[in-house]
Amino acid sequence: MTTSDVSSITGGKLTGNPEFLVSEIITDSRHLSYTDGLAFIAIRGKNHDGHQFVDTLYRKGIRIFIVELLPENIGKYNEAAFIEVIDSITALQDLATHKRMQFRSPVVAVTGSAGKTVVKE
Repeated sequence: MTTSDVSSITGGKLTGNPEFLVSEIITDSRHLSYTDGLAFIAIRGKNHDGHQFVDTLYRKGIRIFIVELLPENIGKYNEAAFIEVIDSITALQDLATHKRMQFRSPVVAVTGSAGKTVVKE
């Protein structure tokens, strides 16, 4: 999907390139092996705020950000696309729902305290 698609699905306001391709959404900025197609969603929590990592991730090559607040110095991110949403977690849920609706096969859930890994493998 494109950044324009993500903006439409989440009800967000897009600033930047509407044609960037998004192949994966990440919420953890610590382990990056590649950056093409990655979109970082900045989630606020009780003890953290993903917005603090936008600058670092931009310097590492990420160009797509889903945020609740645009950076104050947005002009320095001229090669990036920002999708401003009201609530990052809701946006993530909207994207997951959209992706799930594209599957035609039934969903199977394995529950319980034992056996899930064996079944998965």
